[in-house]
Amino acid sequence: MDELSDQLHKLNLGIKRKSDCSRNSENFVEINKQFSVEGCNKKAIVEFLIKSGIVDTLSLILKSRERFFLHQHLPFYNCTLLELLSNNDSNVVLQVCRALGNICYENDTARSLIKEHNGVYRLVQLLRNLLEKEDLPENMRTIASGCLLNLTDTYEEIQDQAIDAGILDVLLQYLLKFSSDEDVVTHCLLVLSCLADSRKKGRGKILEKSVLSSLLNLFEKPLKDDIMDSFLELFGNLCENDSAKLSLAKMGLCEKLVEIIQKHLNSGSAVTGSFNICKTIPDLIILILTGDASMEHLWNNGQGVVYKATLSWLKSNDENLLTAGALATGNFARRDSHCIQIMQHAVLAALRNLAIPAQNKAAMVKLGIVTNLIDMMNVETFPVVFKLLGTLRMLLDKQEEVAKSVGENLEFVKRLVSWSSVEDHPGVKGGSNKIVGLACEKF
Repeated sequence: MDELSDQLHKLNLGIKRKSDCSRNSENFVEINKQFSVEGCNKKAIVEFLIKSGIVDTLSLILKSRERFFLHQHLPFYNCTLLELLSNNDSNVVLQVCRALGNICYENDTARSLIKEHNGVYRLVQLLRNLLEKEDLPENMRTIASGCLLNLTDTYEEIQDQAIDAGILDVLLQYLLKFSSDEDVVTHCLLVLSCLADSRKKGRGKILEKSVLSSLLNLFEKPLKDDIMDSFLELFGNLCENDSAKLSLAKMGLCEKLVEIIQKHLNSGSAVTGSFNICKTIPDLIILILTGDASMEHLWNNGQGVVYKATLSWLKSNDENLLTAGALATGNFARRDSHCIQIMQHAVLAALRNLAIPAQNKAAMVKLGIVTNLIDMMNVETFPVVFKLLGTLRMLLDKQEEVAKSVGENLEFVKRLVSWSSVEDHPGVKGGSNKIVGLACEKF
C-alpha cells in the first residue's frame, strides 16, 4: 500500500499545483495499475484509497481541466464504489457517498453507469437502512440524500428506477422522522421535485392521495423558511395541469396555507429575511385557483374557507395580500353565477352599512330598497341571504311601516319561515327569526 499512497500523494500535489496534465494522468494510471496486479484485493484497495483521501482528489479532478481523464476510468471506479455502499464501516460509506455525489453532479455519463450497475437500488436501500441506524458519522444522512439528489436531477430514467425501488416511501419517512434537520429535509424535497419532473411515473405517484396526505401532514410541524420555500416549490411544480390542482384543492392544501398565513399575521412574523409569507403562499393559492374545477371546489357555493379568506385580504394593509385578494376574486368571478353572487354580496354589505345611521333609513325606504330586498327572496346562497336579512333588519329598526309591509307579504313570510329552520347557516336561521319577531310586533 506504500506505493499506492505515494502515487496518490503525487497526484494530489500535481492537481493542487496545476502541473502538466499528462503527468497527472500518468499518476492516475499508476494508481489504477494496482488493481491489475494478480490476486489483489480490489475492494481493500478502494477502501484504503477512500481512507487516504481519494474522494477529495476526485473532487479536485472534477473541478479541474483534467476532468476528462477521470471519465476514462469511471466504469471501474463507479462499480467498485457501488459495492462499498454496503460496507460495514460507516465512515467508508460516507466517503463513498461523497465520491458518487461529486462524480454524478451534472454528469450523465457517470449517472448512466450507476444506473446500469444497479446503483440506484443500492443507494435507495442504503437510505432505507440509515433510517434506523444510530451513532452515524456527522452529516451521514445529509450526504447520502445529497448523493441521491445529484443522481436523480434531470435524469428521468434514474427517476423512474428510484420510484420502482420504493424511494417515495423512504423520502416520506425521512421528512417525518428528521423534520428538524433542515439539510436532510431540503434534499428530500428537492428529490421529490426532481421525481415530479418524471411524466412517466414520478408525478402520478406523488399525486396519489396517500403521498399527498403525508406531505400535507408535515405542515402541522414548525417549518423553517427555507423548508417552507422548498415545499411551496414542490407543490407549485405539481400544479402543472388542472387535474393536479383539483387533487391538491380536495386534499385541503389551500386551507392549510390560509391557516399558515393567518398564524404568521397574528404573530407579526409574516416577513423573515427574504421570505415573505404574504407573497409566496398566496401565489400558490392563486395558481391553484386558475384551474376551473379547483376554483369551483374552493368556491363551495360562496361558503368556501379559502374564498372567504381571500375576500378578507381585500381589506388588508399588506400590499401583497391586497393584490392576492384581487387576483383571487377575479378567478372566482370567472363564472357568471359567481360574479352575480359576489356583486350581490358586495352590494348588500354596502347597503347594510348605509342603513346603520338613523337618518339614512327613511331615505332608503323612500327609494324602494325594501321592495328590492323582498324581491331577492329566491336567492339560494346563504352568505347572500345572510347579508340580505342583515340589511332588512337594519331598515326594520324603528320603521313601523317597513315592518308592516314585510309582514303583509305572505310569500316573503313563508320564505322567512323556511330560512328560520336552516341548520347549515346559523346566521341565516337567527336573522330570519329576528325579522319575523320584529314584523309580528307591529300587528
